[in-house]
Amino acid sequence: MGFIATGQTQPTFDGGATAAKTLLDQHDLDAILCMNDEIALGALTVARDDFRLRVPRDLTVVGYGDSAMAAWPCFGLTTMRVPNAEIAKKTAQLLLERLEHPERSPETIWVTPELIERDTH
Repeated sequence: MGFIATGQTQPTFDGGATAAKTLLDQHDLDAILCMNDEIALGALTVARDDFRLRVPRDLTVVGYGDSAMAAWPCFGLTTMRVPNAEIAKKTAQLLLERLEHPERSPETIWVTPELIERDTH
């Protein structure tokens, strides 16, 4: 499996395309996991158009964020949906609690993303 992170490439369609070309030229992969949907859409396009891979038969591509374009029929990108409203609510609660009690210890809050299965897995 390959992994495309924003530290390795620009977090854009073109950045994902460039990174996927490098990965697919150098490795025989069965999956690419990307740090956001834009990167994944670039990787998906390169896999299909440049390498003639049949996604998902030859390669799985998964994004992160569930952007509007991920659901477009021409992409059908499998992605992780982030619970942004829940994150914002919990962040605001922690901030208000910290303002009331500055001595309070830091706290870690976990949220669970949801796998949105479409055509690329």
